[in-house]
This record gives sequence, C-alpha cells and structure tokens, in this order.
Amino acid sequence: MSKGPAQNFRGTVEERFAKAWIPEPNSGCWLWTGSLSNGYGVIKRQGERRNTLATHLSLEMVGRPLPAGLFACHRCNNKGCVNPDHVYHGTTKQNSADAVLAGVMGRGGPKIAGELNKGAKLTEEAVRLIRERHGRGIFQKDLAVEFSVGKTTIGNVVRRATWASVL
Repeated sequence: MSKGPAQNFRGTVEERFAKAWIPEPNSGCWLWTGSLSNGYGVIKRQGERRNTLATHLSLEMVGRPLPAGLFACHRCNNKGCVNPDHVYHGTTKQNSADAVLAGVMGRGGPKIAGELNKGAKLTEEAVRLIRERHGRGIFQKDLAVEFSVGKTTIGNVVRRATWASVL
C-alpha cells in the first residue's frame, strides 16, 4: 500500500509550524528552519497540493489573515522571519518601496553598489585580488571556485562591468 500525501504529515500544520522556527535574540526575528522558496519559509497544509508561505500562516494564526491583493511585508527586512509582529499587510507599491529602502531591490530608487549592497558576494579586497590574480594568468574558472561565485561574476569583475569604482 503506497503512502498518500496526508500520511506524510506529523501533527497539525500549527504544530509543525511551531517546530520549524527558532528565535533570534538580538532582532526578535523568528528564523524559519523548514523548507524555503526564494528565501521565504514554506509549509504544506494537509490536503493541499501547494505550499503556503509560512509568514501567511503565521499571520492567520494570530487572527490577521492576509486580505486578497495584499502582501506580507517584513518590517525587519528578513525574508526568513515568520514573527507576525514583524509583518504588516501592504500593497505592491509599499512592498516595492520597502525593498528599495532595504537595499534589496534597486528599481525605482538609488542603486546600492559595492559592499553596502546586501546581495554583494564579494568585497573590495576580493575584487582587487581577482583582478591581480587574473592579470597573472589564473583562469576565471579557478577564481570562481576560490571566491565561491560564478565564472560570469569573475568575468564581469575583470572587465569592470561590475565593481568599476574599485581600483
């Protein structure tokens, strides 16, 4: 007899939610330790085929379900946080503006370059080393492995398509 999806669940969705986050004492964030999708916590409800965003479930559990057409926006700017106190209902415009202010998204606002960009995987020191080592003949693929980035990133750094301000 094969197991159906409902037999894979251990406890209610609320019980599984409670076991899938840990408190972060400095920020007050509840860090999701379960499955992720694009950095956001997800959880499957019994009998449903699609995942539910853990943040949405968190809001429902405290009596603040997300109205249709609105987003769950994080005051803490931490996608992995499921603390309902850190989340507010917002419009597309509010969500985008919040992301720009947090430096997560550059559209519609000033672009944050270099190490101040939260998405930066390199430092200015690493950029200088990459250019110096590439100039000595070290292959881009080897540099990519050493600095834990893709070959395209290395090529962009070497050609100054990115990090152009670093001398």
